[in-house]
Amino acid sequence: MDAYPQAFGRSFDVSGRDAYVNGILNGTYTGTDVIKMMFTSSESTARNMSNEAFVNALYRAFFDRDADAAGRANWVNALNNGMTRSQLIDAFAATSDWADVCSFYMIKA
Repeated sequence: MDAYPQAFGRSFDVSGRDAYVNGILNGTYTGTDVIKMMFTSSESTARNMSNEAFVNALYRAFFDRDADAAGRANWVNALNNGMTRSQLIDAFAATSDWADVCSFYMIKA
């Protein structure tokens, strides 16, 4: 699982990656905190992703898989009708799928 290319459109830089990893390891950040910081950062928002691209990126970052057509349509529709991107990140973070991913990696969701 690698949220870096999804949020930033590039490979990780060592210092940035280490800051996120160390934050998780020392309990400063949860997995959700890291993804939210990445996707709400100025670097990520400057990419001006469409709602569909944003939803696809979240599926890859959170679940390491492509969005299914129905799920993508549902979330894009929600964004098109007023849900904020921050609210969408929170919705993904509240899923049992995310809890399972975090449990697998032994990190706090």
